[in-house]
Parts: sequence; structure tokens; C-alpha cells
Amino acid sequence: MNNSPIIIGGQGGSCTRVVAMLLKDSGKIHFLESSADTIDSLSLRESRLCKDEDLIQDLIEYTQSLNYEIDHIPRSIRDRIEGKMDIFQRLVNDELIEKLSNELWSWKEPKTIFYLPFFMKLYPNFKFIHVLRDGRGIRSLHIQGKPEIYNSYFHQNLKFKSKIIDREKFESLWAHMNLDIYDWCTKNLGDNYYQIRVEDLLNNDKKEDEIIKLYDFVDIRVDPSTIHRIIDQFRPMRKFNKTKLKEDVLKAMKIFGYVI
Repeated sequence: MNNSPIIIGGQGGSCTRVVAMLLKDSGKIHFLESSADTIDSLSLRESRLCKDEDLIQDLIEYTQSLNYEIDHIPRSIRDRIEGKMDIFQRLVNDELIEKLSNELWSWKEPKTIFYLPFFMKLYPNFKFIHVLRDGRGIRSLHIQGKPEIYNSYFHQNLKFKSKIIDREKFESLWAHMNLDIYDWCTKNLGDNYYQIRVEDLLNNDKKEDEIIKLYDFVDIRVDPSTIHRIIDQFRPMRKFNKTKLKEDVLKAMKIFGYVI
């Protein structure tokens, strides 16, 4: 089994599942055993790495960014993360032990975005597919919409009436998190980083070309009839009219190629 995985991640609600289905349905890549509905990795779920929201909050409280270096993190937090990473690696090794040495493999889990430096330490040559979706279309019920995450990220102590932050603050968090991912990946992954807007896969008249570019990134070739069959599974996404956005959100939208 190739020791360099293809990791699919992005903010919760970004439709990482669409990209996972495109790769999985190609028949060319082995996906870690996953849940039937979300296609999230069961090994990650069992290790609790991406399900321990207290750990995520503690990490973000300290880094206030997704663009961080492991050596700068307190030993207490680092040990907790690396302990769960060890469990994950053992589970993965057990699952892949009988696979071919050159076979491509992958998993999808949105919350891997919190641990990219740790995955690089574990798999130095991994490929990362950063799935983007217009922040105005993401429901804020995901972890990024929780007041604790917002306060940790921006080092604030705001009081919220709801368990979910308001739309304006969520969009700011969307902007800062995705820019952090972009900055870290371009600095550390180089050609092993691929950014894709899910709208281009679902709404673009050239979505077949977008899928082929995705397949090129992971170095697979798929018959056109298979691509057409996969495309037919998806419906177009909602398009947004012009809206007034905060300056930090507007900056991120423009960097990621969204027309405002």
C-alpha cells in the first residue's frame, strides 16, 4: 500500500462528501472503511481524534490559527493529539495490511483541517484536497459555528444567546480558517495541495473538466462514461445574489475566486 494517503478535508458543510464520492466511485482508490451516510473515516472516529471537541478547542485556544507549527504547541496538548494519532495509525495499518504496495488510498473527514501539521509528520508526502464552498451556503450548526470555537479562534469571551454563532461571525470564521489552510498548505505541501470549489463541480458548465483535473491531481485515469455516470448523481447548488460582506470575508471570497 502506498504510504502517502490522499486526504479530503474542509470546513464542515463544505460538501467534502461530493469529492469523496467522485474519487471513491472511480474505482481506482481504496477508501478507508467509512460511515455509509457521510463517508467519514471510521478509524478517525474510533481514535476520537476528530470527535474530541474539547481537544480541538484547546488546540485552537492556543494557536488561534490552523497555520501552526507542532513544536510551538504545549507538550500537554501535543501529547493528547499524538496519542490519538497513534491509535489512528494502528487502526489504519490493520485495515491496509493486505492491500497492494502501490495502491492509492484515501479518507474523508472535514475536521482533519485542525491537524494538518500532525498528518504531515505521520505521512510526509500526503496529498491534501481542500474543499471550498461559499460560506454563505454553509449551515452554521457545524463545529465551526460553536461559540467556543469562535471565542478560541479570535481570543474573545463573547456571550451568545444561542449554541450557534450568528451568520456574520460564522462567515468571518469561514474566511480566516480557509485562508489559514491555504497559507499552510501552499507553504508546506506545494504540488501535493489541491484546492477545489464544490460549486465548480456542481454548477459549472465545464464540470467534466473540473473532475478530470481532480483525477489528474491524484494521478488516475477514468473512462468518460464513468465520469458522466458520476456527474448525473449530483444536482446544482444554490447561487447567491450580491450581499454586503465584512472586509475580511470579502478578501477571502476574492482570493478563492468567488464572484461577489
